Amino acid sequence: MTSDHTKYTFGQPRIVRQINLQTVTRQMRKMELFSKIGLARELGISTTTMTKLFAQLEEQGLISRSEVEDTSFGRPKILYQLAPELQVAAIVIDLQETTICFSDLQGSAKPEHMLKLPTGIDVDDLFARIKREFTTLKTRLNAQCRLIGVCIPGLIESQTGQSMLNPNLHWLEGVRPAERISEALSIDTFVMHEERALSRAQLRTPDATSNYISMDFSAGVGMSVVVNGQPLLGSSGYAGEIGHIIMQPGGKQCGCGNRGCLETVASDLVFFSELDLPPAAALELLANRNPRALKIAENVLEWQAKGIAAAINIFNPDRVFIYSRLAQVYPYYIEDLRKEVKRWTIGLLFDNCRIRTTHEGKLTGALLLTIDRLIEKKALNAE
Repeated sequence: MTSDHTKYTFGQPRIVRQINLQTVTRQMRKMELFSKIGLARELGISTTTMTKLFAQLEEQGLISRSEVEDTSFGRPKILYQLAPELQVAAIVIDLQETTICFSDLQGSAKPEHMLKLPTGIDVDDLFARIKREFTTLKTRLNAQCRLIGVCIPGLIESQTGQSMLNPNLHWLEGVRPAERISEALSIDTFVMHEERALSRAQLRTPDATSNYISMDFSAGVGMSVVVNGQPLLGSSGYAGEIGHIIMQPGGKQCGCGNRGCLETVASDLVFFSELDLPPAAALELLANRNPRALKIAENVLEWQAKGIAAAINIFNPDRVFIYSRLAQVYPYYIEDLRKEVKRWTIGLLFDNCRIRTTHEGKLTGALLLTIDRLIEKKALNAE
C-alpha cells in the first residue's frame, strides 16, 4: 500500500476499510499462522481496527481459529489461519494437455490433487471430459470447491470471457470457457489469460513496488508486464502479445495469420518442429549435446534474446522471468541468453535488470489468481 492510496481516502471510512482488508489479507497469505496483535504491529494498524477486521473475515469464513496457541511470550495468544475448508480449483487448457487441480488457500499444486487429460481438438468433447474428470477428482478428494479459474491462451474479451483469437487452439475461438464449465459443474467460474497466470506464479505475494515481466516461450511466445504490482492489461485487456511482433517479414506462417512473427522463430515448439520429434525426445537430444539439436537451440535462443531485449528496452523492468523448456536441458542456457540479450539492449537498462529462468508454471499462477479472486470477493463481502 502506498501513500498515494491514502491521499484520497480522508473522510471515506469504507475505502479505508477496503484498503486495510486488502493489506491484511495479502499479509495473511504469507503466513501459515498469525495473530491479531502480531499483524497489527507488523502492518502498523491499531489493535482495535485489527480486531474488527478479524471479526469480519471470520464471519465471512475466510479465516478460522487454529488449535495451536502462541505461548512464546506472556499470556497465550489465539492464532488464526486461512480457512482450510475453503478450496479452489484451476483448469489449465494447454496445447497438448489440460490439467485440473484443487488447492487450499496456500496455492499448493500437489500431484495427488490433480489430473491431466489430452486436450484434443474437439471443444464439446473436451468440456464433456473436463466435467467428468473434475467431478471424479472432486469426489475422491471430498473437495468443497468455491471457485474455479480457467486458464487459456490467446486473446480473451474481458467483458464476456469469450476466446477471441487463439492462434494455437483455433477451435476455442468464439467459446466462453468459464460459462461452459460453470453451467456444467454449478460452481462459480472465471477465465484468465495464461500469461497473467504465468506472471502471477513468479511472485507468490507481489507487492506494490513489483515491476517485472514474465515471458513464455513454450507452445507460443507470450508476455505479461507487471507495473507497481498490477498487470498491464491495455485498453481491451489484450496487452502483452509480443509473440506477434513481426521479426522476419515474409517468414513462416503464424497461427495469427501473419508471417514472420516472433512466435514462429523463438518458441520451444519451433525447436521440437525443426527436429521433427516429440518434446521429450527432442529435449533428450539437446541434453546429450547432439550437434544438430544444439545448433537449432542456439538459433531459437538468439531469437528469444531479441524478444527479451525489446521488452526490456520498452518497459525497463527490474526483473524478467523466462519460462522455456529449453532452459531445463540447454547447457549454459541463462549465461548464453544474457550475453545475447546484452547485445540488443540499451546498456543502462540491461545493467538494471535481472534475468532469471523459472519453472513456476501456469498451473501455480492459475491457482494463485483464483485464490486472489476468492479472497477479494470474501473481503469485499465483509464490508
